[in-house]
Amino acid sequence: MGDSNYGKIKYSKNALFWIGYMYRYISYTREHSTSFVMKLFSYKQMNEVYYVFHTQDSEWCIRSLLEMNHLDEKIFDKNYRLKQVIKAKGDY
Repeated sequence: MGDSNYGKIKYSKNALFWIGYMYRYISYTREHSTSFVMKLFSYKQMNEVYYVFHTQDSEWCIRSLLEMNHLDEKIFDKNYRLKQVIKAKGDY
């Protein structure tokens, strides 16, 4: 096996706390699993925006993250996502 980066990338305790809080806040308020939210917003992206976002309102952070990823609130609508899958298959 090749070299591993496991354990070499370090994050500050405050950044980890904020990232975890935001993942859970989004999961709770949008009624989705944390794993779904983590697929939308990677921990690397969350760490990169930490210093700018951590003092902002949580809803502002969500709007900004969605905008950065070219998404909107519809992504949290389960029916909308199902329609997109059906439309992509051509059975719509």
